[in-house]
Amino acid sequence: MGVIPLAGSGSVPGFDSIQFFSGHVTRDPVIIEGILLEPLIQESFLYRPVDLTDQQMIWLYAIRENLQLAGSNAVQRPVACLVFATGHIPYRGNAHFDLSRWDFANFALVSAP
Repeated sequence: MGVIPLAGSGSVPGFDSIQFFSGHVTRDPVIIEGILLEPLIQESFLYRPVDLTDQQMIWLYAIRENLQLAGSNAVQRPVACLVFATGHIPYRGNAHFDLSRWDFANFALVSAP
């Protein structure tokens, strides 16, 4: 797994995520809570590194707190970043009704039986 700064996020140079991950199977980035980042980092050491020359599945995540502060009038706004992880690591973007923020959350569609 890794973290990349995104282009157009202030004075720090960044990456174009579409170009960076071209040739890989990805989904749109989903929002996760910052508290989930440390366990994701720790678990990532149990897996092989992401080989960007191989066309493997890669999960993309945006950190909720980072998005909230980037859109605020805070004096020190964080640099927008994107977290990526091998598709072999279990997905972290599941919806959590009571733990999420309305504007910065994922949702799950449930179909009727």
